[in-house]
Amino acid sequence: MTYNECLDKLKNGTYIIDKEGLAIRMKPIPETDEQGAIDERALAWERKCRPCPLPKDLKNPTMTEVKAIRAWMGCKNLDLSNGIISREEVINTTHGKIPVSVYAPSPEKIEAVVVYIHGGGFYGGTTAVVENCCKLIAERGNAVVISVDYGLAPENKFPKGLNQCYEIVKWAYENGKALNGNPQKLVVIGDSAGGNLAAGCCILDTKGLIKLQVLLYPTLIQTKEFYDSWDENAFSMKGETQIKKNMVYSTRLGNEMIKEVYFNCPEDAENPLVSPLLSEELNRMPMSMIVTAEYDALRTEAENYGRKLLDEKVDVIFYRYLGMGHAFFEHPGEFPQSEDCINEICSAIRAL
Repeated sequence: MTYNECLDKLKNGTYIIDKEGLAIRMKPIPETDEQGAIDERALAWERKCRPCPLPKDLKNPTMTEVKAIRAWMGCKNLDLSNGIISREEVINTTHGKIPVSVYAPSPEKIEAVVVYIHGGGFYGGTTAVVENCCKLIAERGNAVVISVDYGLAPENKFPKGLNQCYEIVKWAYENGKALNGNPQKLVVIGDSAGGNLAAGCCILDTKGLIKLQVLLYPTLIQTKEFYDSWDENAFSMKGETQIKKNMVYSTRLGNEMIKEVYFNCPEDAENPLVSPLLSEELNRMPMSMIVTAEYDALRTEAENYGRKLLDEKVDVIFYRYLGMGHAFFEHPGEFPQSEDCINEICSAIRAL
Protein backbone atom coordinates (compact mmCIF):
# COMPACT_ATOMS: atom_id res chain seq x y z
CA MET A 1 0.00 0.00 0.00
CA THR A 2 1.10 3.56 -0.64
CA TYR A 3 1.33 5.97 2.28
CA ASN A 4 -1.91 7.70 1.23
CA GLU A 5 -3.71 4.38 0.82
CA CYS A 6 -2.68 3.55 4.37
CA LEU A 7 -4.09 6.86 5.58
CA ASP A 8 -7.37 6.06 3.85
CA LYS A 9 -7.54 2.62 5.48
CA LEU A 10 -6.83 4.08 8.90
CA LYS A 11 -9.53 6.71 8.45
CA ASN A 12 -12.23 4.48 7.02
CA GLY A 13 -11.32 1.14 8.59
CA THR A 14 -11.77 2.21 12.20
CA TYR A 15 -14.08 -0.06 14.20
CA ILE A 16 -15.25 -0.05 17.80
CA ILE A 17 -15.01 -2.76 20.45
CA ASP A 18 -16.42 -2.68 23.95
CA LYS A 19 -13.90 -3.66 26.61
CA GLU A 20 -15.39 -3.71 30.09
CA GLY A 21 -17.59 -0.72 29.37
CA LEU A 22 -14.98 1.28 27.49
CA ALA A 23 -15.66 1.91 23.79
CA ILE A 24 -12.29 1.60 22.06
CA ARG A 25 -11.88 2.88 18.52
CA MET A 26 -9.56 0.35 16.92
CA LYS A 27 -7.23 1.64 14.23
CA PRO A 28 -6.28 -1.22 11.88
CA ILE A 29 -2.92 -2.21 10.49
CA PRO A 30 -3.42 -0.99 6.91
CA GLU A 31 -2.01 -4.04 5.09
CA THR A 32 -3.42 -6.88 7.19
CA ASP A 33 -6.31 -7.93 9.38
CA GLU A 34 -4.19 -10.61 11.10
CA GLN A 35 -4.71 -10.57 14.85
CA GLY A 36 -1.55 -9.95 16.86
CA ALA A 37 0.52 -8.68 13.93
CA ILE A 38 3.02 -5.83 14.08
CA ASP A 39 2.71 -3.03 11.55
CA GLU A 40 5.49 -3.43 8.97
CA ARG A 41 6.82 0.10 9.55
CA ALA A 42 6.92 -0.36 13.32
CA LEU A 43 8.62 -3.72 12.83
CA ALA A 44 11.29 -2.19 10.58
CA TRP A 45 11.87 0.58 13.12
CA GLU A 46 12.26 -1.89 15.98
CA ARG A 47 14.73 -3.97 14.00
CA LYS A 48 16.99 -1.04 13.18
CA CYS A 49 16.64 0.86 16.46
CA ARG A 50 19.67 0.52 18.72
CA PRO A 51 18.93 -0.57 22.31
CA CYS A 52 18.46 2.04 25.00
CA PRO A 53 21.72 2.58 26.94
CA LEU A 54 20.31 1.58 30.32
CA PRO A 55 22.22 2.49 33.49
CA LYS A 56 24.27 -0.23 35.15
CA ASP A 57 22.06 0.20 38.21
CA LEU A 58 18.50 1.38 37.51
CA LYS A 59 18.19 2.38 41.17
CA ASN A 60 21.26 4.59 41.07
CA PRO A 61 21.70 6.15 37.62
CA THR A 62 24.49 8.66 37.15
CA MET A 63 24.01 11.96 35.34
CA THR A 64 26.29 10.67 32.60
CA GLU A 65 23.93 7.71 32.12
CA VAL A 66 20.84 9.94 32.19
CA LYS A 67 22.37 12.18 29.51
CA ALA A 68 23.17 9.11 27.38
CA ILE A 69 19.50 8.08 27.51
CA ARG A 70 18.44 11.63 26.60
CA ALA A 71 20.71 11.50 23.56
CA TRP A 72 19.22 8.12 22.56
CA MET A 73 15.60 9.34 22.67
CA GLY A 74 13.59 10.70 19.76
CA CYS A 75 13.74 10.29 16.01
CA LYS A 76 13.89 12.28 12.80
CA ASN A 77 10.56 12.92 11.09
CA LEU A 78 9.01 14.92 8.28
CA ASP A 79 7.38 18.34 8.22
CA LEU A 80 4.01 17.80 6.52
CA SER A 81 2.71 21.29 7.32
CA ASN A 82 2.32 24.34 5.11
CA GLY A 83 2.39 28.02 5.98
CA ILE A 84 3.17 27.68 9.69
CA ILE A 85 5.06 30.49 11.37
CA SER A 86 7.39 29.36 14.18
CA ARG A 87 9.10 31.33 16.88
CA GLU A 88 10.93 30.77 20.16
CA GLU A 89 9.97 32.65 23.29
CA VAL A 90 10.87 32.65 26.99
CA ILE A 91 7.98 33.09 29.43
CA ASN A 92 8.61 34.57 32.87
CA THR A 93 6.65 32.67 35.52
CA THR A 94 6.66 32.15 39.27
CA HIS A 95 8.46 28.88 38.54
CA GLY A 96 11.26 30.45 36.54
CA LYS A 97 11.87 31.38 32.93
CA ILE A 98 10.34 28.74 30.66
CA PRO A 99 11.32 28.44 26.99
CA VAL A 100 8.48 27.64 24.61
CA SER A 101 8.14 27.10 20.88
CA VAL A 102 5.11 28.73 19.28
CA TYR A 103 3.58 27.50 16.01
CA ALA A 104 0.75 29.30 14.25
CA PRO A 105 -1.04 29.44 10.89
CA SER A 106 -2.09 32.81 9.52
CA PRO A 107 -4.01 34.81 12.18
CA GLU A 108 -7.39 34.60 10.45
CA LYS A 109 -7.27 30.79 10.63
CA ILE A 110 -6.55 30.54 14.37
CA GLU A 111 -9.33 29.51 16.70
CA ALA A 112 -8.07 27.19 19.45
CA VAL A 113 -5.10 27.59 21.79
CA VAL A 114 -3.08 24.41 22.37
CA VAL A 115 -0.40 23.68 24.95
CA TYR A 116 1.77 20.69 23.98
CA ILE A 117 3.86 18.83 26.60
CA HIS A 118 6.48 16.45 25.22
CA GLY A 119 7.32 13.05 26.66
CA GLY A 120 10.57 11.41 27.71
CA GLY A 121 10.06 9.79 31.10
CA PHE A 122 10.25 13.18 32.89
CA TYR A 123 14.04 13.01 32.46
CA GLY A 124 14.38 13.28 28.66
CA GLY A 125 12.70 14.39 25.45
CA THR A 126 12.76 17.74 23.68
CA THR A 127 10.40 20.12 21.92
CA ALA A 128 12.44 19.53 18.74
CA VAL A 129 11.28 15.90 18.41
CA VAL A 130 7.59 16.88 18.34
CA GLU A 131 8.05 20.11 16.38
CA ASN A 132 6.67 18.72 13.13
CA CYS A 133 3.73 17.16 14.98
CA CYS A 134 2.95 20.51 16.59
CA LYS A 135 3.19 22.35 13.27
CA LEU A 136 0.71 19.97 11.66
CA ILE A 137 -1.66 20.31 14.63
CA ALA A 138 -1.43 24.08 14.25
CA GLU A 139 -2.32 23.90 10.56
CA ARG A 140 -5.05 21.28 10.59
CA GLY A 141 -6.46 22.15 14.00
CA ASN A 142 -6.69 25.88 13.23
CA ALA A 143 -4.73 26.52 16.40
CA VAL A 144 -1.79 28.32 17.88
CA VAL A 145 0.36 25.65 19.55
CA ILE A 146 2.70 26.37 22.46
CA SER A 147 5.23 23.58 23.04
CA VAL A 148 6.74 23.65 26.55
CA ASP A 149 10.44 23.12 27.23
CA TYR A 150 9.92 22.29 30.92
CA GLY A 151 12.71 21.42 33.33
CA LEU A 152 13.79 17.78 33.27
CA ALA A 153 14.57 15.48 36.19
CA PRO A 154 16.73 14.81 38.13
CA GLU A 155 17.76 18.46 37.96
CA ASN A 156 14.06 19.36 38.36
CA LYS A 157 12.26 16.79 40.48
CA PHE A 158 8.50 16.57 41.04
CA PRO A 159 6.58 18.87 41.04
CA LYS A 160 8.75 21.54 39.37
CA GLY A 161 8.23 20.41 35.76
CA LEU A 162 4.48 20.00 36.33
CA ASN A 163 4.20 23.43 37.90
CA GLN A 164 6.06 24.94 34.96
CA CYS A 165 3.67 23.28 32.50
CA TYR A 166 0.64 24.53 34.40
CA GLU A 167 2.09 28.05 34.48
CA ILE A 168 2.24 27.91 30.68
CA VAL A 169 -1.35 26.65 30.54
CA LYS A 170 -2.43 29.69 32.56
CA TRP A 171 -0.25 31.98 30.44
CA ALA A 172 -1.81 30.55 27.27
CA TYR A 173 -5.30 31.24 28.63
CA GLU A 174 -4.42 34.78 29.71
CA ASN A 175 -2.68 35.56 26.41
CA GLY A 176 -4.96 33.57 24.11
CA LYS A 177 -6.46 36.64 22.46
CA ALA A 178 -3.04 38.23 21.98
CA LEU A 179 -2.02 35.01 20.23
CA ASN A 180 -5.05 35.47 17.91
CA GLY A 181 -6.78 32.47 19.49
CA ASN A 182 -9.89 31.90 21.58
CA PRO A 183 -8.91 31.14 25.20
CA GLN A 184 -12.32 29.50 25.64
CA LYS A 185 -10.99 26.76 23.33
CA LEU A 186 -7.93 25.85 25.40
CA VAL A 187 -6.48 22.37 24.80
CA VAL A 188 -3.65 20.55 26.55
CA ILE A 189 -1.89 17.68 24.75
CA GLY A 190 0.84 15.43 26.10
CA ASP A 191 2.59 12.25 25.02
CA SER A 192 3.88 9.58 27.43
CA ALA A 193 5.26 11.41 30.50
CA GLY A 194 3.88 14.55 28.86
CA GLY A 195 0.46 12.88 29.00
CA ASN A 196 0.96 12.48 32.74
CA LEU A 197 1.86 16.17 33.03
CA ALA A 198 -1.13 17.14 30.88
CA ALA A 199 -3.46 15.16 33.15
CA GLY A 200 -1.78 16.77 36.15
CA CYS A 201 -2.46 20.21 34.66
CA CYS A 202 -6.13 19.29 34.37
CA ILE A 203 -6.20 18.29 38.05
CA LEU A 204 -4.58 21.61 39.00
CA ASP A 205 -7.05 23.47 36.78
CA THR A 206 -9.77 24.12 39.36
CA LYS A 207 -11.21 26.97 37.26
CA GLY A 208 -12.06 24.83 34.23
CA LEU A 209 -9.80 26.71 31.82
CA ILE A 210 -8.93 23.56 29.85
CA LYS A 211 -11.69 22.34 27.54
CA LEU A 212 -9.98 19.25 26.07
CA GLN A 213 -7.16 17.02 27.24
CA VAL A 214 -5.44 14.77 24.70
CA LEU A 215 -3.31 12.05 26.27
CA LEU A 216 -1.07 10.06 23.93
CA TYR A 217 0.00 6.70 25.42
CA PRO A 218 0.21 8.38 28.85
CA THR A 219 1.74 7.04 32.04
CA LEU A 220 -0.94 7.48 34.68
CA ILE A 221 0.03 5.49 37.75
CA GLN A 222 3.37 4.86 39.43
CA THR A 223 2.45 2.82 42.51
CA LYS A 224 4.29 -0.40 43.33
CA GLU A 225 0.95 -2.16 43.78
CA PHE A 226 -0.10 -1.42 40.20
CA TYR A 227 3.37 -2.12 38.83
CA ASP A 228 3.47 -5.53 40.51
CA SER A 229 -0.08 -6.44 39.42
CA TRP A 230 0.52 -5.62 35.75
CA ASP A 231 -0.13 -8.66 33.55
CA GLU A 232 1.73 -9.48 30.35
CA ASN A 233 -1.17 -11.68 29.30
CA ALA A 234 -3.05 -8.55 28.19
CA PHE A 235 -0.71 -8.56 25.16
CA SER A 236 -0.46 -11.09 22.34
CA MET A 237 3.15 -12.28 22.27
CA LYS A 238 2.83 -14.93 19.55
CA GLY A 239 4.96 -14.27 16.48
CA GLU A 240 7.96 -11.90 16.65
CA THR A 241 7.86 -12.60 20.38
CA GLN A 242 11.14 -10.96 21.28
CA ILE A 243 10.39 -7.78 19.36
CA LYS A 244 6.95 -7.59 20.93
CA LYS A 245 8.48 -8.01 24.38
CA ASN A 246 10.96 -5.24 23.59
CA MET A 247 8.11 -2.97 22.49
CA VAL A 248 5.91 -3.71 25.48
CA TYR A 249 8.59 -3.71 28.15
CA SER A 250 10.38 -0.52 27.05
CA THR A 251 8.05 1.61 29.15
CA ARG A 252 8.26 -0.81 32.10
CA LEU A 253 12.00 -0.17 32.28
CA GLY A 254 11.36 3.54 31.96
CA ASN A 255 9.11 3.42 35.02
CA GLU A 256 11.98 2.03 37.08
CA MET A 257 14.04 5.09 36.17
CA ILE A 258 11.18 7.45 37.00
CA LYS A 259 11.12 6.31 40.62
CA GLU A 260 14.77 7.17 41.04
CA VAL A 261 15.16 10.43 39.14
CA TYR A 262 11.69 12.07 39.30
CA PHE A 263 10.44 11.23 42.78
CA ASN A 264 11.65 12.97 45.92
CA CYS A 265 10.57 9.99 48.01
CA PRO A 266 8.68 6.70 47.41
CA GLU A 267 5.49 8.27 48.74
CA ASP A 268 5.32 10.53 45.68
CA ALA A 269 3.90 7.54 43.80
CA GLU A 270 0.67 7.91 45.78
CA ASN A 271 0.26 11.58 44.88
CA PRO A 272 -2.54 12.05 42.29
CA LEU A 273 -0.36 14.61 40.51
CA VAL A 274 2.11 11.78 39.88
CA SER A 275 -0.52 9.06 39.53
CA PRO A 276 -3.65 10.75 38.09
CA LEU A 277 -5.45 7.40 38.08
CA LEU A 278 -5.68 7.80 41.89
CA SER A 279 -7.31 11.23 41.73
CA GLU A 280 -10.66 11.65 43.46
CA GLU A 281 -11.37 14.80 41.44
CA LEU A 282 -11.73 13.29 37.98
CA ASN A 283 -15.33 14.52 37.81
CA ARG A 284 -13.79 17.94 37.04
CA MET A 285 -11.84 16.68 34.04
CA PRO A 286 -12.56 18.20 30.62
CA MET A 287 -13.54 16.20 27.58
CA SER A 288 -10.77 13.65 27.08
CA MET A 289 -9.18 11.99 24.07
CA ILE A 290 -6.87 9.09 24.95
CA VAL A 291 -4.65 7.31 22.42
CA THR A 292 -2.88 4.01 23.04
CA ALA A 293 -0.65 1.59 21.14
CA GLU A 294 -1.30 -2.17 21.04
CA TYR A 295 2.23 -3.09 22.11
CA ASP A 296 2.81 -0.64 24.95
CA ALA A 297 2.72 -1.59 28.63
CA LEU A 298 1.02 1.73 29.38
CA ARG A 299 -2.05 0.68 27.39
CA THR A 300 -3.76 -1.05 30.32
CA GLU A 301 -3.49 1.85 32.76
CA ALA A 302 -4.81 4.22 30.08
CA GLU A 303 -7.82 1.94 29.67
CA ASN A 304 -8.39 1.96 33.43
CA TYR A 305 -8.18 5.76 33.39
CA GLY A 306 -10.68 5.95 30.54
CA ARG A 307 -13.17 3.81 32.47
CA LYS A 308 -12.71 5.90 35.60
CA LEU A 309 -13.39 9.08 33.64
CA LEU A 310 -16.54 7.52 32.19
CA ASP A 311 -17.65 6.57 35.71
CA GLU A 312 -17.35 10.27 36.57
CA LYS A 313 -19.51 11.21 33.55
CA VAL A 314 -16.60 12.71 31.60
CA ASP A 315 -16.83 12.50 27.79
CA VAL A 316 -14.08 10.15 26.56
CA ILE A 317 -12.87 9.30 23.06
CA PHE A 318 -10.50 6.34 23.23
CA TYR A 319 -8.24 4.94 20.49
CA ARG A 320 -5.96 1.93 20.14
CA TYR A 321 -3.54 1.76 17.21
CA LEU A 322 -3.04 -1.89 16.31
CA GLY A 323 0.47 -3.13 15.56
CA MET A 324 2.05 -0.02 17.05
CA GLY A 325 4.43 0.51 19.97
CA HIS A 326 5.17 3.40 22.28
CA ALA A 327 6.13 6.77 20.74
CA PHE A 328 4.67 6.04 17.28
CA PHE A 329 3.24 9.57 17.26
CA GLU A 330 6.77 10.98 16.77
CA HIS A 331 6.93 9.61 13.20
CA PRO A 332 4.81 11.85 10.91
CA GLY A 333 5.58 11.15 7.28
CA GLU A 334 7.03 7.74 8.13
CA PHE A 335 4.21 6.08 10.08
CA PRO A 336 0.82 6.92 8.55
CA GLN A 337 -0.61 6.18 12.02
CA SER A 338 1.08 9.35 13.29
CA GLU A 339 -0.58 11.54 10.68
CA ASP A 340 -3.92 9.79 11.17
CA CYS A 341 -3.66 10.42 14.92
CA ILE A 342 -2.93 14.09 14.28
CA ASN A 343 -6.01 14.24 12.02
CA GLU A 344 -8.17 12.75 14.78
CA ILE A 345 -6.77 15.22 17.32
CA CYS A 346 -7.45 18.11 14.98
CA SER A 347 -11.04 16.96 14.41
CA ALA A 348 -11.58 17.03 18.18
CA ILE A 349 -10.00 20.49 18.45
CA ARG A 350 -12.07 21.95 15.60
CA ALA A 351 -15.23 20.52 17.19
CA LEU A 352 -14.81 22.58 20.36
